[in-house]
Amino acid sequence: MFDREQYIAYGKIYLEAGSLSDAIDFFAKAKAEDELRALLPRVIEEGDAFLFQKIYNLLGDSPSKEQWERLGKVALKLGKLQFATKAFEESGNKEKIKADK
Repeated sequence: MFDREQYIAYGKIYLEAGSLSDAIDFFAKAKAEDELRALLPRVIEEGDAFLFQKIYNLLGDSPSKEQWERLGKVALKLGKLQFATKAFEESGNKEKIKADK
């Protein structure tokens, strides 16, 4: 079993390799809230509603409707329709959901 710093080190290795999900898992094991929060802009940039929600769940926090809306717009622009739909549902933007379908 690793200590906290080893989990963080492995999280950074996976992050550099482009494996966000694995990086999140290692940061979660380390309870590295700063590292998890630092990933939120990247997850939004990639339009990944699954990882976005996963980070917030790990932090014991909830994203705002505005954050969900922003994620939905990015996901839609990237053609990630399932993620966009999920984000717009969470934001309460029913009009955008209808437009996506």
